[in-house]
Amino acid sequence: GGGSDVAAGNAMCILAAALYAMYTAGIAYMLPDDSKVSMLLFLGVLGLANMIGVGFLMTIGYFGGGLPELFDNVTWTVFAFAVFKGLFDNVLSDYLWARAVLLTSPTVASVGLSMQIPIAAVAEALMGHARWMRHDSTVVMMLGGCSLVMAGFLGVVFK
Repeated sequence: GGGSDVAAGNAMCILAAALYAMYTAGIAYMLPDDSKVSMLLFLGVLGLANMIGVGFLMTIGYFGGGLPELFDNVTWTVFAFAVFKGLFDNVLSDYLWARAVLLTSPTVASVGLSMQIPIAAVAEALMGHARWMRHDSTVVMMLGGCSLVMAGFLGVVFK
């Protein structure tokens, strides 16, 4: 992509991080007592609200002819795999993360999510798809960055 695409992508990342931070702080504020919280009910209501809201927009997009590249190649098999993946990946990870917010704090849980960076780096290396391993300078930068992420997590956890 060009420079303007990268800038737009960076801006979207910052906006997404801000929205996610507000969501995390909202969970901790609205659900302060872990022992009285039904996490399954909370995530169920959240999922229902998302399904209704996003479902409405997708229905408008589908029947309005918008986003044709999104709908053209979706078979029932692909749709079923997407639902399966959503249930066993997104629901489980959201449940564990939301419990972590209530058991620790929004800050610790969010910093904990950053641990996916070193884990992803290891996974990329093990699968042989790590483009960052092609040059010594990027290897050093990646290892240094992953070390800083892990140090930050440990610093927040152990204060």
